[in-house]
Amino acid sequence: MILNKRERILAIVVAALLVVVVGWQVFAAIADPLGQLRAQQLNLANDLERKTREKEALEQAKERLEEWQRRSLPSDTELARELYRGWLSVLAGKSFSSGFNLDRPVVTPRGDFYNKLHFVVHAQGTLDQLARFLHGFYSAGHLHMVYSLLVEPVEKSGEMKFTITVEALILPGADRRKELTKEPGNRLASADVDAYKAIAERNLFAPYAPPKPPDVAKAEPKPQFDPSRYAYATAIVGGRDGRLEVWLRKRTTDETLTLHEGDPLEVGPFKGMVARISPREFEIRVEGEPKPYVVALGDNLRGTESAAKPSGPEGPAAKPDIKPGGPPEVKPAGPPETGARPKFGFKREGGPNSKMDRRRGPKKSRGDRETEK
Repeated sequence: MILNKRERILAIVVAALLVVVVGWQVFAAIADPLGQLRAQQLNLANDLERKTREKEALEQAKERLEEWQRRSLPSDTELARELYRGWLSVLAGKSFSSGFNLDRPVVTPRGDFYNKLHFVVHAQGTLDQLARFLHGFYSAGHLHMVYSLLVEPVEKSGEMKFTITVEALILPGADRRKELTKEPGNRLASADVDAYKAIAERNLFAPYAPPKPPDVAKAEPKPQFDPSRYAYATAIVGGRDGRLEVWLRKRTTDETLTLHEGDPLEVGPFKGMVARISPREFEIRVEGEPKPYVVALGDNLRGTESAAKPSGPEGPAAKPDIKPGGPPEVKPAGPPETGARPKFGFKREGGPNSKMDRRRGPKKSRGDRETEK
């Protein structure tokens, strides 16, 4: 039978649908067991993790139980009571100089798990003695604790009354039968009893007041070494590119800096930028200052000898003291100090300081000369 075109298309579509349905059924038949296996694997992994945590917790509990058994009082109740009573009496006698009183201990059984000894210590002394008692108490490795502590002031005295309730445990699996443990305690922040002197300095019956800071005179800060005071402009020459350059000699490091206009300059706390260079001086622009500062050839950056001075019409009449972190302090100019280093430069010929004027002396009028004749 020959199928026409429409029938062939329909047959192809039906065949494709059959393939999809059969493939889906095969996939479902394979995927369902695979998903079950994955779910089982996940459950087993969770169970393994839970059991691992339980095992670790049991091991930690076992370690703690073994430690408690090492620190426990002897398993013999009567012997444990007498031994611990003697140890507590010795500790109280060393700590309290005014005496103490120790009540007869009470034994309280807790089923088959442990027995508890209950002691009450009555003593009188100072806070420092109490701190020494507690330090000795917790320095021992016994399975014990201070259950309660009552402090009462004694009138017209610097001492206090203490009522200290102590509890100690006896475990049935303790490996010692005739003596107390020798293990040291591990619950103190410091093994030095003097580290707890602050307890004796407190007034327990008054609100806490923080200690006043000691009156310490403010020491004047020592002046820091400033290497910029030892950086001198030794030369101003023309460079290979035709621009002027400044040679700045740092005497502290025996180093020479070559600077051009626009170059940053940093020597110790001194920071600035070279703004202009002329044959006899150069300008430095300092942060925070509207006007640049002029350093003459032969001067240092701080101007301790001939002074770096701000440029402008008031430049020659001002002497700045450039300080790091702030604007320079400008001081009025005065007469030059004796022995000050002269600036480099040429003096005008015929001026009051020229050789010709010193040789000839001051000029005389025509009348004065005729009078001398």
